[in-house]
Amino acid sequence: MKQDDAERPSLDRIPTGITGLDTVLGGGFLAGSVHLVVGPPGSGKTILANQITFRRAATGQTAVYVTLLAEAHARMLAHLAAFEFFDPTFVPHRIVYMSGYGVLEQSGLDGLLELLGRTIREHGAVFLVLDGLGTAEEFAPTTSVFKRFLLTLSTSASLTGCTMLLLATQRASDMPRPEQATVDGLITLDKRRIGARSERELVVEKMRATKYALGAHAIDIDEKGIHVYPRLEAWPFQPPSSAPPRGRIGFGVPGLDTMLGGGVLAGSSTVLVGAPGTGKTLLGMSFLLEGIRRGERGIYLGFGEAPARIVQAARGVGLDAQGALDRSELTMLWYPPTEGTADAVAWRLLEEASEEGQKRVFIDELRGFRNMVTDVERLDRFHAALWAALARRGATTLLAETISTWERAPSTISLPQAAFVDNVIVLEEEEKGRRLRRYVATRKVAGGKHDPSSRRLRISSQGIEVERPNARGRLRGSA
Repeated sequence: MKQDDAERPSLDRIPTGITGLDTVLGGGFLAGSVHLVVGPPGSGKTILANQITFRRAATGQTAVYVTLLAEAHARMLAHLAAFEFFDPTFVPHRIVYMSGYGVLEQSGLDGLLELLGRTIREHGAVFLVLDGLGTAEEFAPTTSVFKRFLLTLSTSASLTGCTMLLLATQRASDMPRPEQATVDGLITLDKRRIGARSERELVVEKMRATKYALGAHAIDIDEKGIHVYPRLEAWPFQPPSSAPPRGRIGFGVPGLDTMLGGGVLAGSSTVLVGAPGTGKTLLGMSFLLEGIRRGERGIYLGFGEAPARIVQAARGVGLDAQGALDRSELTMLWYPPTEGTADAVAWRLLEEASEEGQKRVFIDELRGFRNMVTDVERLDRFHAALWAALARRGATTLLAETISTWERAPSTISLPQAAFVDNVIVLEEEEKGRRLRRYVATRKVAGGKHDPSSRRLRISSQGIEVERPNARGRLRGSA
């Protein structure tokens, strides 16, 4: 450590207790700082502030929640009781709810400042929420007076070590400059309409002395409260914390692993491209179960058929997925094709893949993410960031991509995925008389030699098999 680093004062942080938000904020709020949360009605400001307040109380600290609004505390608490973070035993011993409107009306901003300071001292509060900053601004005769009010709040927070959260019902772009210039941090909550859909998002506009994540991050609200899902591509690339897995890993399919020169590289990403019915899902399940046979965990993420049907189909070709599920060696995540948040699904997958050890991941249908991402321009960056994040967790990733039947000839398939995956395997089928034949070809294989010729793929109750190269078959170096 450099000498000037050792002399630099430490900056203690107060975690919000909301995992994704603490990630975006680089660990939480600075202790003794003042932060402003703005957003239109219904954007989640009150839920966010109360969720952080109850998290602080759960650590044994005291918090104060002061409202300058007309809503009665009893009604607000009744609404909060529906959330899992709500604990009525914290009120009023660890969380003090009080109204400051009467004092503001009678004694103005100076009276409100005196009330806040006295309450912090009397209760030893380390966290304070002032809900309704716009009301306080209405009582300021001039902009200078309101700016002085904010500066005094900032000084009080610094002296007492009490972190403050101010809530305002408006957009950051509509706010006068005193609020934005005076506070230590500015967070915007918003709801966007995209066609018939609505999306909630969080943006950190400003956060002093913090390396926060730029841009918009998805948020959801459910019975547990607010969830923040940091945008994957907002993070700089980080190499694996430990040595990446070595060697090549196979599908457990005779013939296919030979075509791949022994398999795909451990830690790589592979896309299976083919029309519906060409065998992508069954090959993916074979890939996972072969890993389980070798002591690696398997994770399935699907957006189409329900897991029970996938397990049944696998049983039909001799793959015992149910046994792997029963032994907790296989995890199956499923998201039906309805509206959802791509970042929420991605972080759930990364959470599942965070356990130590080598593992395999099969994502059954890339279009699942494509249907969820409303900003199509970020899709490639999102995919690349997700594959890299999985690789950092020791995962080898297999992806299925369905194309139209008229695109099935390998020579005509357009593969935008090829730019951000290591390996490309193409599946096709053709009718010969009354018989349907399937074929597989390796289009791109990283880190070794492979057989690029198209070979027969057979799927039956006896299993999955690819015809082996004959004496004339050649292995060709990867492009």
